[in-house]
Amino acid sequence: MKKVQTDYPLEDFLVAGASKPIKEAFRYGLSNKDQEAFGLFVYQDQRSSYNFITFSNLNSANPHEFTASNKDFYTHYLSGDIIALFHTHLTDHAEPSNIDKALSNALGLPTFILSTLNKTTHLYYPTSYKPQPLTERIFIPFFQDCISYVCDFYYENLNINLNQYVYNWSRPKKDYNHFLLKEIDHLFYEVPLKELQYGDLVVFDTSELTYHHLGVIDHDNQFSHHPIGMFPRTELFNTIAQNKVYKLYRYKDQ
Repeated sequence: MKKVQTDYPLEDFLVAGASKPIKEAFRYGLSNKDQEAFGLFVYQDQRSSYNFITFSNLNSANPHEFTASNKDFYTHYLSGDIIALFHTHLTDHAEPSNIDKALSNALGLPTFILSTLNKTTHLYYPTSYKPQPLTERIFIPFFQDCISYVCDFYYENLNINLNQYVYNWSRPKKDYNHFLLKEIDHLFYEVPLKELQYGDLVVFDTSELTYHHLGVIDHDNQFSHHPIGMFPRTELFNTIAQNKVYKLYRYKDQ
């Protein structure tokens, strides 16, 4: 496959292998600029790794639509190994169409869209999406990372579905921290560290990585989070952890 240069999103800096399938998806999409490309992110090896698989677009009538083999698709769908759908738009925007949203909601699967014109991305999570268990989930940029972990923690433990409020779960490479805090400010308000309680959102200032890291206050003076390249973990919210806190937030409806 011809290699295509692109401005990869934030996760390009991650450890070897973590973002490889995402890069493959982008290269595949950008190598097919005359017709929408379609593929799947799927679990491999009892969900200990993941991969990107391509599908031939069987729609020869309209380059702006895709038709995939139902048999091949439902083999993966019924096995429960699909992480997310992927397809491209041949336009200057990556926002999901009404059809994209309807399909995503019907399947209960997120949809990752790449514009082949300006290389922007959009990650749509339907409100029908049910997250994977919070423990022993591998690190996958966008889909199973520190941000999605907090979102899924709220869904599982606080009955709060943030997917109904967040427009786009994809993330820009430039001004990432500003973008992240702006999104948080829409749904949360800042609280002082001395008033922390269960379910509070912790924004850590991980200067060694440049980008903020997220966690959530758990029971018994602990916090839960999903570090890069690791399984999720729950740790004591001790002085060392508190000294790394940039800001503490509480969901506005709590």
